[in-house]
Amino acid sequence: MALICSACVAGLAAFASGDYAFSPPAGWTKLASGTNLRWVDPSRNEYVYLHPTNFNGDLNAFVNAMLKKEKAANPSQYVWANKNYFICGRHTGRYVIWTSSGHGHTSIWEQMMALWGQDGYAVTYVRPQNRPPSGVARASLVSICGVGAMLEQPGGVPVSMPRSAPAGAGQDTGTDSVAQPTPEPQGTISHPYVPFIPPM
Repeated sequence: MALICSACVAGLAAFASGDYAFSPPAGWTKLASGTNLRWVDPSRNEYVYLHPTNFNGDLNAFVNAMLKKEKAANPSQYVWANKNYFICGRHTGRYVIWTSSGHGHTSIWEQMMALWGQDGYAVTYVRPQNRPPSGVARASLVSICGVGAMLEQPGGVPVSMPRSAPAGAGQDTGTDSVAQPTPEPQGTISHPYVPFIPPM
């Protein structure tokens, strides 16, 4: 399974830097330090990545550049969802779900990408297709907060973190912002990882 990624985050314990704050997944092991951060779950099958970068452009251009970079490393990339999503208060980020296959396995990639000025952040949660989504990993996706929008608090950590991650949607490249959706699939929205089961 190819697990090359541009960004990730998860969890309960807050982690802050001079430019951003986020919550890594509680109980997951930190594997990398420095500019790019990575965590692995206890089973060592799921990963969360955080990739801070600089980008001179708007959110659409940033998302397109990141997806193009990921497609170069994962040629079988198939985008299921690409929607604006509010994070860090009412700051517009972009929530993307895509899948990739390799070495007989399919992986699910959930990403939250956002810009604060020229500071860009990509948070990515990667797991095998046959595993249900982790609540702490999905919550970490929406915990990223750039310094420009952070609430005043010692250490620069936002007051409200983390929140529920978006549930996803069928393939959609629209840019309408969505109010904080519930963390589980609703209605007849198709997902690459959770089959729709009609209510009884």
